[in-house]
Amino acid sequence: MTKTYAAARPHRRFEDLTVGESRRSTSRTVTLQEIVEFARQYDPQWFHTDPESAKQSVFGEVVASGIHVLALWRQMDHEINSDIDWVCGIGWDELRLKRAIRAGDTIHVTSRIVSLRV
Repeated sequence: MTKTYAAARPHRRFEDLTVGESRRSTSRTVTLQEIVEFARQYDPQWFHTDPESAKQSVFGEVVASGIHVLALWRQMDHEINSDIDWVCGIGWDELRLKRAIRAGDTIHVTSRIVSLRV
């Protein structure tokens, strides 16, 4: 089930934010169908798109593409942080995808303000 989020004009500004503030998105379960459909369109590697062949991969089954994982993160992050007026897309210095997402995995996003800098 794909959830869409309406774009809302942010109403919180820098001065409204507090170090230590934490938020958590709702959980969602990733399906095999969405993994395969996303991969067929954007990252058609065999271990993302072919359940039978993926059994022979290092993962042992179909896993979500890293690009798909980031798209899921972005969608869930909008759920919890779209009310903040900020500059986005300026980069990630040490992004690590530490574990593969598989069909049936239930995921969520958390955020925490660790520092504020103008």
